[in-house]
Amino acid sequence: HSLDLFPSSMITSDKPNLVILGAPIGNKELCSSFVSKSLKNVAGLWSQLEEVGLIDPQVALILLRLCGAFCKLVHLTRATPTSLIKDALAVFDAGVRRTFCLCTGVDASNDAWQQAQLSLRKGGLGLRSLSLHSPAAFIASLCSAGYGSHSTSHLSQAIDMFNCLVAPSDVISADNLLSSSSVHQKALSEKLDDHQFNLLLNSSSVADRARLLSVSSPLLLLGSPSSLLNVLDYT
Repeated sequence: HSLDLFPSSMITSDKPNLVILGAPIGNKELCSSFVSKSLKNVAGLWSQLEEVGLIDPQVALILLRLCGAFCKLVHLTRATPTSLIKDALAVFDAGVRRTFCLCTGVDASNDAWQQAQLSLRKGGLGLRSLSLHSPAAFIASLCSAGYGSHSTSHLSQAIDMFNCLVAPSDVISADNLLSSSSVHQKALSEKLDDHQFNLLLNSSSVADRARLLSVSSPLLLLGSPSSLLNVLDYT
């Protein structure tokens, strides 16, 4: 496209890789390294939360969920193609898991951690996985910006990744996005949580199935916050 279409006062750049409004625009190497730098920045916060956990694990858990996990990089998942940062986001998720274990003293098994990453209404701890939910964030962001009707390689890749992580009845397509009046990240993330919950439920023992169903009851949310760490009691 000709630059003549834009105001002469607009700042331009001939560099293939750059950062705009806190989000990397460029190749996979740039985007991954940007996420890695962000991880180093949050590492200091994780260390402080570990110290808080020695005094009050419950407070450390809440601070981790609200200040040191999914929320820290969710803006990048909305602005950056999922395929370019998925591996780096997995490293971030591993850091969140390590911090959770050190803050709470809970050596979470894989099943327990899978549950912890579910939303509170699904019996989890709300420590959402960035790598799992990044396709939903990117798809919803592009659609809200008016790009849902355009078939781009990055959008197609995000849709394919999303469809591999949800139930067959919840798969989406570019045609669905075009015909829909709105696509919200919350709705897409709920489909991801539903599938993860059902996978965990179906692979659990009878006792763990009963516990998982009980802690995912809406009534649990009316109880004391101190009960949150007890929902991961896999035996």
